[in-house]
Amino acid sequence: MNLEAKNNLDMFWIEDMFIYSFRYTLGRMSYSPSVCMKFLEPLLPYLSAHTLSLISKEIGEYYFNDMQYPNEWRAFKKKLDEEIIRRYP
Repeated sequence: MNLEAKNNLDMFWIEDMFIYSFRYTLGRMSYSPSVCMKFLEPLLPYLSAHTLSLISKEIGEYYFNDMQYPNEWRAFKKKLDEEIIRRYP
């Protein structure tokens, strides 16, 4: 396997782990949503459009009235959507 293919594979697995950690935190009533959002926010420019869109979609599908930290999730979704628009105006 060449280095470029290995790097792409590594990023694929890393992004999967980001998605899994995000899904875990979405309904939590602990500090984990805040930690997850703070961890992912500086990485948004480096995540694939697929990952950004998927996380944004899943936040939007979750009922904001039923979730913990609705304002924080709305703000994070806005950042995801802004990154998508920045790339694809």
